[in-house]
Parts: sequence; structure tokens; C-alpha cells
Amino acid sequence: MPQFSRSLNAHVAFAGNNARHDPVGYITTFQAPGGISLAPDIRAAWMEEAGRHPSSVDIRPTGGKVPVVGVMTMLLWDTGVTDSIFVQCMMSTANAARLGPMQDVSYPVRFGFCVSEYDPSAKKYYSSMQPGQPGPMGATIASLAVSDEVSREIGMNVVAVEFEAKPNATPKSLMLATAHGRTIVKKWGV
Repeated sequence: MPQFSRSLNAHVAFAGNNARHDPVGYITTFQAPGGISLAPDIRAAWMEEAGRHPSSVDIRPTGGKVPVVGVMTMLLWDTGVTDSIFVQCMMSTANAARLGPMQDVSYPVRFGFCVSEYDPSAKKYYSSMQPGQPGPMGATIASLAVSDEVSREIGMNVVAVEFEAKPNATPKSLMLATAHGRTIVKKWGV
């Protein structure tokens, strides 16, 4: 079965200087039970064109940057309808602290995300993976790990977070693309 696996350059997502055109990824929203909604408190470089984006809300960069909840360093999905999505990302210390107590339990979430890659033919970035419907999508967090170490390598205090998101009982779709304008839709959840 095909696999969507991307190593994403967090340094580029934070700085925006991307002469090599590395892929980048963002967690745009993250809502957990008990009214926990992680703050979009990281200003990241937005590589795609501004406008309505299915992974979140209306994306309007200010100075080329947008507020996001986290910057991804890796995303893996085996593309099956019941396969988990594995994410590694960097979040602010405040958001990581809010997730810390939730490491040993499984719980429903709603989250938005986007992976952007460069199309050398079109000479611009495109969304290579994102939710196929507007707004954050529902899932179940099956595992969560929050690092104890704080990093300042990107100019602000961030913490490494990784999680496994399983599809919940509500079917949804994920949009995958291999180039600008070449999109397929895959089902996720049954």
C-alpha cells in the first residue's frame, strides 16, 4: 500500500528562508476535551498563496507569517482508511504544558494541519496533504509524548511533541497532491 511520509523542515517554517524549497508542515488548530484549545502562538512563514485554506480558517499572512499551533517535523500516514496519522512537531512551551497531563489517556480531538511542498514546474508551493473538508477534523489521540527539554534553536522556546491520531467514527477525507493542481481525495475513518 502507498504511504504518505514526509520529513518536514521546521527551520524553514520558522524562518521562511527556503532556497532549497524544502517541504514544511503546520498544525493550524488543536482542540481537546474540557475546553482545551491550543493557542496559535507561533508565527511561522507561510509558503503558499494567501486565502481560504481547508486546513484552518482564512490564511492572511502578515509580513509573510501566520499564527499556528505547531510546526511539524514529520508526518506519516499509510493511506488506509483506518490507519493512524503520526505527527512530530514543535510547539510553544505553553501549549506543550497544556498537553503534558494528557499523555497517558486516549481522547477525542479536532485538529487542522497542512503539509506544503514545492512544485518546480509551477514554481510555487502547494498543499500536498490536508483535511478534505473545511475546519478542523475529528480524530482520537491514541498516544501523545511531550519532551521534557526546551529548545531555543529556532529563536523561541519550543518543545518537541509527537502524537498518533486515529480516525474516529465519523468518516472524513484527506486531500493528497503530487504537484500543484494534481489532487486526489482519500477516505479516512469508517
